[in-house]
Amino acid sequence: MSTLIDNPVLLLFLVIGVSAALGGINVRGVSLGPAAALFVGLAVSAADERLANTPAVVGQIGLALFIYTVGLASGPSFLDQVRNGGGRVLLAAGVVLVAAAGLVVAAGSVLDLDRGARAGLFAGTLTNTPALSAALDSLTAEIASGELTDPVVGYSLAYPFGVLSMLLAAHLVLRSRRARVARATTDAAATAPTTSATVAVSRVGLP
Repeated sequence: MSTLIDNPVLLLFLVIGVSAALGGINVRGVSLGPAAALFVGLAVSAADERLANTPAVVGQIGLALFIYTVGLASGPSFLDQVRNGGGRVLLAAGVVLVAAAGLVVAAGSVLDLDRGARAGLFAGTLTNTPALSAALDSLTAEIASGELTDPVVGYSLAYPFGVLSMLLAAHLVLRSRRARVARATTDAAATAPTTSATVAVSRVGLP
């Protein structure tokens, strides 16, 4: 244990390795993927708080790489979506953001949560790591003085539910789409039955 405490970089790569192994486990088509790193990190820091002493630059580099790779992977499809019905996509995104914000405000009022916890819940519910980083940057002084709850706490609690809810939503959307396609195919077959005919074409004077 002392070796890992004294060598945060070694611990970092150990967590990455374990996370990659766990994230690759597929159960009925569902896997944690990169999200496994969050759960492994939570388990490690819960085992001994001294293991959470990771250099700040690691988080900054990780966030920069995360945003870059997401943009790199999503850029082409994002532009295609904007050109082909982008208004509906933006409207759907806006509805999701407003709904999530409303739920967080309601939960914060009922549970008497401060701004730090609410910011973490909002970021975790949407699995939005950049939003968590923005909250940490804007609330640094208040978090350090103990006036507010660290947003990471709320983020860590909400993130698993955010991942599961997105998987469930994707499953329901795909299931609904398959049902619509099957129904449309059945209706088309019933209203326009397939017919076949053989036509002989001949020309006078030719065999």
